[in-house]
Amino acid sequence: NGNFEDGNSKFWKQNGSPLLKIVNTPDGYAIKTYNRQRSDHTIRQDLFVDCLAEKDRYVLVGSFKLENASDSSILQCDRTLWEGSLECSNLYINGQSSDGHSHQLVETVAVADEKDDGWSLMSGIIAIEKAYIKYDYLYIYGDGPHPSMNVIYKDISMTPIPLDCQNLVLNSNFEDGTSSGWRPNERDNVHYQILSPGAMGSQHTLLFLSTSHHRSFTQKLDSRCFINKQEYAIGAKFRLLNATDWTLGMDCRPGERDFRNTNHCPNVRITGTHCE
Repeated sequence: NGNFEDGNSKFWKQNGSPLLKIVNTPDGYAIKTYNRQRSDHTIRQDLFVDCLAEKDRYVLVGSFKLENASDSSILQCDRTLWEGSLECSNLYINGQSSDGHSHQLVETVAVADEKDDGWSLMSGIIAIEKAYIKYDYLYIYGDGPHPSMNVIYKDISMTPIPLDCQNLVLNSNFEDGTSSGWRPNERDNVHYQILSPGAMGSQHTLLFLSTSHHRSFTQKLDSRCFINKQEYAIGAKFRLLNATDWTLGMDCRPGERDFRNTNHCPNVRITGTHCE
């Protein structure tokens, strides 16, 4: 019932103690959370642990709007904020048991202007960890927006990603007009947007406004596709632009290895954690 199409909140409940209300918007039914006391006072839904298998991956998606609780005006959130009245909403998958708890985060992503329908988009990749299968409780919930905001949610879904080791990178060309599947490594320091048209005949491209070589975009890859001694071809296309005039292209030196050198080209790398 992620789209609330029957005009009710079946399967959803309060996370914390907000008030919930089904609202009929020009885009269909949605659920409004208000009278919120904390940033995580939104909605939640329990997941069936038996449906999940370790290392399976899902795309978790949802749309939302921020509504000023004092005058009902709709406000655009700021993706770079971790706090404050304009912080965007996030979706979390959270597991709990007597042995502990853990969570994964799905953040608000960039959307091309012509794809903007007035709703902000949360989208990301969730990998099922071994611990999730053992949890007593597993649920998704919203978090982030300041309590001074009402939050209106619609079109929340969690869809399996088919195993495809021939195409490891999702949304690699941003042709859906969003940055879905990608996350900045530092939300408050990475500024980016989706532009249209893209380069070389493509419909869209991601403009990355970098202020440091520490800034990057990341995507979780399917660990089941990595086999001992297997070789992989990694590639990406980029264009460097003048920071003060985007119509001007800039050169870089492919052989430059010093990240601090202004002639250093962008690169792509794979990083592994908890490798056996």
